[in-house]
Amino acid sequence: MENKLILEFQDSTTIEIDVRYPIQIINGSSGLGKSYICYLIEFAKESPTILKSTNIPLDSILVWDSISSMNNTVTNKLIIIDRYSFFRGVVDWLADFINSSKTNRFILITHSYTPEIEIGAQADLLLQYNEETKAFKTEVHFDTPEYWKGTGFFPDGRKVFG
Repeated sequence: MENKLILEFQDSTTIEIDVRYPIQIINGSSGLGKSYICYLIEFAKESPTILKSTNIPLDSILVWDSISSMNNTVTNKLIIIDRYSFFRGVVDWLADFINSSKTNRFILITHSYTPEIEIGAQADLLLQYNEETKAFKTEVHFDTPEYWKGTGFFPDGRKVFG
């Protein structure tokens, strides 16, 4: 799978999200466009003519934004979970599925501070929108592949997020 998800729409809107690691977190305040990018991806799946290009096939991308959209048997997908902070409290198998998945990659979108996520993510991303270029891009805010190794702790025992 690619290291970046890139979607270009007919109206010149672009989405570029780092997906280098098995689990990434996108967080930030309300109104940044986190849920909107989920909407755009789902809309492109329903109306493919609005999409100019994508480097990852749309059938390989799942957006989980409701309990009914979740399925713990999928494999080989890029799974974007909108409002992860909420769903982790109501879908009892979700954290275990993410942590044990060998073939899926995850983007966890959260609207809260990250310590309560309880997932061994390897990158914390900040979503930014450039109004002039109509581009949604992520910037790596925190990236710890060499230290973290999915445990959630630095070698000295400190929690990575917390």
